[in-house]
Amino acid sequence: MNHTALIQALEVISTLPKNKPLTIFFAREPLFQLAQKITFRQPVKTFLCPDLGLSVAGFNLKKIIEDRIKYHLVYQEYFNNITKQDIYFFNHVYWDFGLKIIQDLAKKNKVYFYNHFPLQEEEPGQIAPQLLLKYLFGLKHTRIIKSQGNYCSLITNEFIAKNRIRLFTPKINPKLVQEMVANLLPPQTTPKVLVLAGGDLSQPGIDKKNYRKNFAHLIKILLKFYKKKDILVKMHPRFDENIKALKPFINAQTQSLPAELLITPQTELLIALRSTTFSFDRPYLRKLKRIALLNIFYTDSPQRDIFLKMQKGFHLKTFYPGNFDQLVTVLKRNGIHS
Repeated sequence: MNHTALIQALEVISTLPKNKPLTIFFAREPLFQLAQKITFRQPVKTFLCPDLGLSVAGFNLKKIIEDRIKYHLVYQEYFNNITKQDIYFFNHVYWDFGLKIIQDLAKKNKVYFYNHFPLQEEEPGQIAPQLLLKYLFGLKHTRIIKSQGNYCSLITNEFIAKNRIRLFTPKINPKLVQEMVANLLPPQTTPKVLVLAGGDLSQPGIDKKNYRKNFAHLIKILLKFYKKKDILVKMHPRFDENIKALKPFINAQTQSLPAELLITPQTELLIALRSTTFSFDRPYLRKLKRIALLNIFYTDSPQRDIFLKMQKGFHLKTFYPGNFDQLVTVLKRNGIHS
C-alpha cells in the first residue's frame, strides 16, 4: 500500500458498518506506523508484511526463483487462511509481489479494485521479462514496463477480468475520513500552495542540467504571488533529491503524510511536474487549480508524452505551461485552462 492507496483505503472504510471487523496489510513500515495514529471507528487489525522488494521481473533467473520461494513463505504465513472475505485493493499497484497476492487471494475471495485513474494499457511492454515472470513466478496477465531502472508490473484489464475482480467506487463520507486522520495533521497545516517534488531526476527526457535551477525559478515566481508561510513543499517519500531552493518550504512533520491529506479547502494551487495526486478530486476541492510542469522540466521525449497522456487521462482541469512566462500569466489572471 502506498500513500495514495492509504487515502483510498480510508475512503472505503468510511462507507463500511461501524461494527465490521477489518484487517489491513501494509508492505511499508512508515505507512504502517502512520496507521497506528488513525482513529478507526471499526475494530481494526494491522499487519506489517516483510519487505518483499519492488520488482521480481527481470532477466536474473536465479533471483526470480528465489523471489518465488520468498513469496510462497510470506503468503503461507499472512494470507493462506483468508477465505470468503471481501478484499479491497487500490490504484498504483505496480508491484509484482502485490499483484501476485491479489491473483492468489482472488481464487477464494471476492476482490474489489478501487481505482480512480486510467490504466496505462498503451505504455510499451517488455515481452521477455513478462514471459519469465509468468512462467517462473506465476504472475499472469500483467504488462511489464521499465521505470527508473526497475521492471514493474502494470495491472491490466485482462488481469481484472481473468481474476474476476469487481471494479468499485465507494460513496465516500468525507466527514468520517477527516475524523479518522485528525490526529495526523500538524496544527495550522492549511497551505494555499502545495508543491510536490521528487522522483523525476532519473527519468529519461528530464532536463537534468536545469532541474534544480528550474525549481529555484518556480519558487521565485510563487513568492511574487504568495507569502512564504502559504507555500508548502512535499517531497516524494522515496525520492528526496536534496533541492536547495525547496528546503525552506518543507515541513518535516508533513513529509510522511499522503499529499491528499495536505490539500484542504483553503488550498488554491497544486503544482507538480506530474503526480497521481492530480487525480484527487473531492466536492470541497472545486476551486483547486492544478498546474503540471512537464513541459518545462522535460524535453520533447517519448517518456514525457507518456506522462502527459497519463495526466490528461485524469480528466480534471489542469494547466500545462510550456515555459515560466506562461505560468506567470496563469497566476496573474488567477485562472486555468486545460
